[in-house]
Parts: sequence; C-alpha cells; structure tokens
Amino acid sequence: MPPCRIPWPQNALVVLGASEEQIPLYREAQRRGIPTIGVDMRPDAPAFRLANAALEVSTRDADAIASALGDTRPAGIVCGASDAALPSWHTLGRRYGFPYVYPKSALAAGDKAAFHEIAASCGVAGYRWVASDDPDEIVAKAAAELRFPLAVKPVDGSGSKGVVRVTRPDDLSAAVAHARSFSAS
Repeated sequence: MPPCRIPWPQNALVVLGASEEQIPLYREAQRRGIPTIGVDMRPDAPAFRLANAALEVSTRDADAIASALGDTRPAGIVCGASDAALPSWHTLGRRYGFPYVYPKSALAAGDKAAFHEIAASCGVAGYRWVASDDPDEIVAKAAAELRFPLAVKPVDGSGSKGVVRVTRPDDLSAAVAHARSFSAS
C-alpha cells in the first residue's frame, strides 16, 4: 500500500492534489469540519500538513488511489486547481457513484492538443501549434510552420513545468526532449 500518515478518516473528502494551489480548499474543509485525504505523489506536498491523512500516489493513477483507499468510501472527491487529475476524478466519481466530469471534457482540460482541436471546431481563435507523438515530426513542423520565438511545452503538462522558450530552429530538438521529460503520456 502506498505510504499514508494515519489510517483513513471516515466520511472524508478525497482531494486530488496537495500543492500550493489547493491549500485554500483544505482550509475551507477544515473550517467546515470536513476531514480530508490529500492525494499527491510528492511527500513534501505543502497542503499535506492541512490534510487529515495523506496518500502519496500520483493523482493521475485512479486505480492506485482506489486500491489504497480499500474499503474506505469517501464522502466526496474534488479536483481543484489540477487539470491533470480530471481523468482520475472522472474514474473515481464513477467508481463511488459521485458526480464527475465527462471524459471528453477531462481530456480537453488536460491535453493541450485536444483543447485546441475542440476550440477550433467551435470557431474559437487560438495561437498556432503543432503536436505529435514523434519528436522529429514536432521539430520539423514547428521549424516550417511556426514563428520564432515560440514556446515548447508538454501536451499534458501543468504549472509551466517543462516549458521552454525557443528563439531559433536549432534549439527545437533539445526543447522538445526537455518538454517530453515532463509529460505523463
């Protein structure tokens, strides 16, 4: 079982994420007397100190979260300030019979390429972009189709992790490799 600080509290709100951005959520739960189980893969996540219990597992791994909870049924699941955890919110919501976000919406929130495709299909203007599973294709398309300077970022990243500003085509390969090292997919 993944590490936890104390046994799971009953009737707790499972909070997917324990970063700085989620601290207000934990404080509000405390103010209302709602116990929380914080989920974050970082043992030093800042909001863990406010949680009643801490589960050190990725917010992207719904199966590991459910497995760690075992027979404990949460009172609710919340995913605040974390697009990356929306697919887990969906999966756990279905598992426990709670309201959840639909998979297509969750994908669009956490996948920049999917978001751009949906926005374009609705006639919403956006900036030019390229995406591919093939790093060489990304480099070739970006060099040929985009203006410099440009930003290279992981398609499914968050919090500006892995983002690189590129001023010339010769730097694209290194920037793409860097961004991919921060991608979950």
